[in-house]
Amino acid sequence: MEMKFRAWDKAKEEFIYSEQVAGGLWRFFKLLEDRGIRHFESEMFIGRQDADDKDIYDGDRIEFPYNRKTHTGEIAWGSFGFWIKGWGN
Repeated sequence: MEMKFRAWDKAKEEFIYSEQVAGGLWRFFKLLEDRGIRHFESEMFIGRQDADDKDIYDGDRIEFPYNRKTHTGEIAWGSFGFWIKGWGN
């Protein structure tokens, strides 16, 4: 799995993606630190894309079919990997 992250800039209300920063992950997190990391929430790529081939990240809300119903939930990181928070709600 490719290691990719994104961070939500609370002040600018936009995402910054690690692959947009030259120099790899170290430079990405250094950029966040230089801008004041307290203004960011970083999210990790889960290694999957949605039906539109868009990357799915920790914190994304998804909708998916299961047992003839449509369910929604939020992608979350847990002890054993990523899971869907709110599954079955």
